[in-house]
Amino acid sequence: MVEATIIIAAWNAEDSVADCIAHARGQSHVTCEIVVADDASCDETAARAHNAGARVLRLPQNGGPAAARNAALAAAQGDWIVVLDSDDRIEPGRTRRMIDLALRRSADVVLGNIRRVARWEDAESTPPFIPPEIPGTADVFDLESYLAMDDVLPAGRSVGYLKPIFNRAFLDRTGLRYDPQLRNGEDFHIILACLATGGRVIFDPVADYLYRARPGSVSHRMNLDHLDALMAADIRFAARHSDRLTDQSRALLARRRGDQARLGTSERVLHALKAGKAGPALANLAQHPGAAGMILGKLAEALGKRVFPERYLK
Repeated sequence: MVEATIIIAAWNAEDSVADCIAHARGQSHVTCEIVVADDASCDETAARAHNAGARVLRLPQNGGPAAARNAALAAAQGDWIVVLDSDDRIEPGRTRRMIDLALRRSADVVLGNIRRVARWEDAESTPPFIPPEIPGTADVFDLESYLAMDDVLPAGRSVGYLKPIFNRAFLDRTGLRYDPQLRNGEDFHIILACLATGGRVIFDPVADYLYRARPGSVSHRMNLDHLDALMAADIRFAARHSDRLTDQSRALLARRRGDQARLGTSERVLHALKAGKAGPALANLAQHPGAAGMILGKLAEALGKRVFPERYLK
């Protein structure tokens, strides 16, 4: 009997996937299976995942992490679904502890705290992503508290980074799956959907998921098409659940859309300036003048990296 399925979406992850699987296989006091959805990788990801002992699904075309997780979910046999990224690690007792917590608290979803590390050896000295002293940190999330803890801006702290485990029966009963149109922000959106359909979502403050914060990862690159898809998903969510939204949740969704618009404008302006196109840069800024502060901050950071590169080296 399989208690938990650890699902790993992997794309061109030949350098990290075996280590990731080793940590997944090291979970203590729980019966786990590991399913890797190889998202049409161009390297040896599938072979290395297979050799590391995972069940490997090879997807025929690249669909992004949401589509890959859905494929792994469809193949999963466990009562609990544990989400793990292919370049991350989890500590040995995490899965057992989170399942027991969910059972004690009658939770459908547990959001596990993380540590964002540039190097694995920094893990013990790195503070939790969501420190317990942050005002407003919820023990049990509702739609409003979850949205209130979301900050999409680069220096912000978004609960969308927290890594969930799901009660498989809840997902099957509601039919909830990841939004395949999203290439980032997919975890945030499936939790929104869980909350909107009455799921009980709790927060686990123990930060025993190690998130590898690498400059080349998807979450560190701003792709404007991905941002547009995320904004469209927000609009679809608000329309689909309009009868369940309070005035506060509508205001928080509006704040999120405003932040996304400023983020998109800043990227478009910076791209135009880099290409030497001052006219399009000014035209974009005129549409969202509130992005000026963010643009100046990014320009100052870029200048700082040139003048004082040693400050930005890890």
